[in-house]
Amino acid sequence: MPFGIGFIFLLMLAGGVAAYWGDRVGQAVGKKRLSVFGLRPKYTSRVVAVATGVLIVLFTLTTLLIVSNSVRTALFGIEELQASVEQLSTEVAAFELKRLELEGRNLELETTNQALEAERARLEQERAELAGELASLQSALNSTREQLSLAREELRALEQNLEVLRFLGEQFFNVAANLFDAHFVVHKGDVLHTFLVDVTQGRAATLEALRQGLDETARRLVERGLGDPETGDVLRLDRVIELVEGQMITFTAEEIVTAAVQSLLEGAAQGYQSVIVQVIAATNAREGDPVFGNFRFVVNERVFREGDVLGEAVFDPSLPKAELYEQLWTFLEVEISGVARASLLPPDGDYGSVSVAEAYEVVERIAQHDGNVIVQAVAARDVWVFDSLDVRFAFRAAD
Repeated sequence: MPFGIGFIFLLMLAGGVAAYWGDRVGQAVGKKRLSVFGLRPKYTSRVVAVATGVLIVLFTLTTLLIVSNSVRTALFGIEELQASVEQLSTEVAAFELKRLELEGRNLELETTNQALEAERARLEQERAELAGELASLQSALNSTREQLSLAREELRALEQNLEVLRFLGEQFFNVAANLFDAHFVVHKGDVLHTFLVDVTQGRAATLEALRQGLDETARRLVERGLGDPETGDVLRLDRVIELVEGQMITFTAEEIVTAAVQSLLEGAAQGYQSVIVQVIAATNAREGDPVFGNFRFVVNERVFREGDVLGEAVFDPSLPKAELYEQLWTFLEVEISGVARASLLPPDGDYGSVSVAEAYEVVERIAQHDGNVIVQAVAARDVWVFDSLDVRFAFRAAD
């Protein structure tokens, strides 16, 4: 039941109760003939009846005000409610304006959306047309690639045949030149250059070091009058290998260099730090001819430790110093130099040497002894394969 209707019925009930009890109390006062404030009993009963009704209604309203918040609001908060209603009415009007504005914007967005949808349909159609053209171009490109691949294979076959003919021609020329005693600047098997490659720095650094060594080899060949420095046809690494039944297989210079780098890296995998690379002449070459080269790899390991005895000889200090000097020089040139040539691949071919002053000092030390003396040539430091000898001398009396 709504609050207003309930409140009306409650007031009607309170009025009835007040009237009933006011009449009863007024009758009781009238029967007793009471007088208040000097009034006659008849008027006193009426005043008491009215006062009783008023008190009953006042009590009822007071109880309702205490118990019910709705009653308090209805009696005392009507102005606040009216103000709230006016504020809410204003807000509703503002929201209505906002709604109308949003509906207008919604219509604009729907119009824009329809235009975008039409543009999307147009772009989709263009995309489908472009996809068809792309498929056609891709088919044409694949066909062109197949034709190019076939042409490259034919060109490779022609280049291989040309290399075979060139190789056979050079071999024939070398044989003919040997028969006619031609003058060669470089002979097959000659060491063209020796250099050291650090194989612990990875593939790229190893390849760069190998290329630098090959460039230096080519530069040295040009200084000797070999090859054509203008065209760069100086050092050639490409080769043709004859297989069984007369079949030939060609290898390009890049393939040979790649295989050489792989061999160097395998040395690193085996724990070696550096490898000596020798470029060897694979054919004879006259002045102006290119030189066909090949690789030889030697591990750069330690050959002698400091203090190792390289060789020894017995000397008689009673002999003249000139003869002692000659014997010492023969010992160095034959035995010690032989040890160096058998064990080392020194940079630029320098195996190390003993100066004349050092040799005379050794002779003086020999001459100071009373009996035969053993002279030992000892490694003055650790010596590696890609190195030269550095010797010192030790003396002890012969038994």
